[in-house]
Amino acid sequence: MLARGAVLNLLGQGTPLLVAVVCLPFVATGLGLERFGLLVLCWTVVGAATAFDLGFARATVRMISAALARGAEHEVSRILGTTLLAQAALGAVAAVLVFAAAPALSSRVFAFPDYLQSDGTAALRLIAIGIPVVLMSSSLRGVLSASQQFAAANAMTISSNSSVYVLSAIGAAAGWTLPAIVALLV
Repeated sequence: MLARGAVLNLLGQGTPLLVAVVCLPFVATGLGLERFGLLVLCWTVVGAATAFDLGFARATVRMISAALARGAEHEVSRILGTTLLAQAALGAVAAVLVFAAAPALSSRVFAFPDYLQSDGTAALRLIAIGIPVVLMSSSLRGVLSASQQFAAANAMTISSNSSVYVLSAIGAAAGWTLPAIVALLV
């Protein structure tokens, strides 16, 4: 069981990495290096926003695992509902902060060149909209882990993480703007 879980986790982490290796050259070529850099920065902002999780995803896994071990399956929906509500609220706070700060982030913090200001601001604002969903998805994935559904949890990880690279490559190949690609990802 442990070896199977380790292999599934390796696939869950390794597959998106392989997809990225294949897709990222197409994204960089299609967007140009500066807009590609902005896209990578948007991905980074999403990653940094997960700090707003405040440990809820891990606590959810722990609490649901304990409830399942006690045979108290009826508690799972209450635990998950509370966690999702808290993460939605924290995600909303993070989204409002990023959305409001997007112009300042574009012009002062990241100091995008003038011709990228509008793309940078629009992309950051679009990313802000997706932050609550990113936070809540970590707890949903945690439910699968807590119930030892590692294949399903890793399938979720593989599909969501790989889709970021595949959808970016599709948008870049189609000649879409950076904000359009970010909107597709959100």
